[in-house]
Amino acid sequence: MRCRSRTCPRRNWRRSPWRTTGRTYTISTSGVRWRRRGCLAPWMKGRTGTKVSVRHLPHHDDTIEVFDAATGRHLGAASSSSHSR
Repeated sequence: MRCRSRTCPRRNWRRSPWRTTGRTYTISTSGVRWRRRGCLAPWMKGRTGTKVSVRHLPHHDDTIEVFDAATGRHLGAASSSSHSR
């Protein structure tokens, strides 16, 4: 069974190509610090201090999907700031 909404239950993550890190991150003024890089997106403006979780595709480190850590709601995609230059 595939998830149709952006909030996908944990039990369905195993069937998805998206991988989760299992950690909680905090949005800072430089975005989300992930794999020694800052990942930024315009939607992060005004959300400094928000606790988030991250999902990514294996072998595609340039983009991550960011979810609210408390609710699991999808917040948006973010790109690596070193990749966007």
